[in-house]
Amino acid sequence: PEMILTMLLRQFQLLRQAKFLLGQGFRLNAWQSLPEEVQARLPHEHNVVKTTAGRMGWLAKKLAGQCQRLSSGQLNDAPRLLLNADLQLKGADGQARDRRVTMETLLCQLCPGPASGRSF
Repeated sequence: PEMILTMLLRQFQLLRQAKFLLGQGFRLNAWQSLPEEVQARLPHEHNVVKTTAGRMGWLAKKLAGQCQRLSSGQLNDAPRLLLNADLQLKGADGQARDRRVTMETLLCQLCPGPASGRSF
């Protein structure tokens, strides 16, 4: 589960950056030539511009589609939810929890259905 949490965190970081760039009006084909002040606002690690450079243009398209299905609130809350799940899996609160239930609960929190009425 810890590896899955790491992969999910990376994905949500890329989605947040993609949503930011698209919200600023930068088209996918312009991501490689962003102004320096915009590039400075992006993280050095798991950087969406570096990740989608070159032959990875298909990834930029996928990220753009995925981030449009999630609200900014959902994308901003994801790291906190992932951290909480990580702490629960490690028993940081002193309580033993079923790992499977922890992961299933996390997925329900990260991907609420349209009928749930919750942003997170």
